[in-house]
Amino acid sequence: MIAVVTTLPSVFITAGVPYRLLDAGLFARGWGIGLSAMPAMTDAFRALEPAKVADATPQLNIVQRIGASMGTAIFAVVLQQGLDDAGVSPAGQADAFVWAFVWAFGVTVVAVFLAALLAVLERRERRARPS
Repeated sequence: MIAVVTTLPSVFITAGVPYRLLDAGLFARGWGIGLSAMPAMTDAFRALEPAKVADATPQLNIVQRIGASMGTAIFAVVLQQGLDDAGVSPAGQADAFVWAFVWAFGVTVVAVFLAALLAVLERRERRARPS
């Protein structure tokens, strides 16, 4: 949720936004993502049977690396396309960054929704299991 909240202001960037404000928002976004990474991995491993942890470790590592690379590539393509269309206009360049952050915001909202859905489904499964 920290990543969602801290990405939202970036959707409203204009050519006159001070760099320090952008830096603070991006720092807070990175902080939010960083704070969520370890608990997510811990929860993923906790849900596994101990015998399956050795198999799941490389798989989770691969998913993280490929997902991060794909996300970076997609956002870079969106940004580059916007910058190509913007030319040298500062307002057009700011709009290009806005669209890249709109994509980042959308992906973050979807990720939070899916994480919440997984949490609900896991709780239901735990309640349904005999003790």
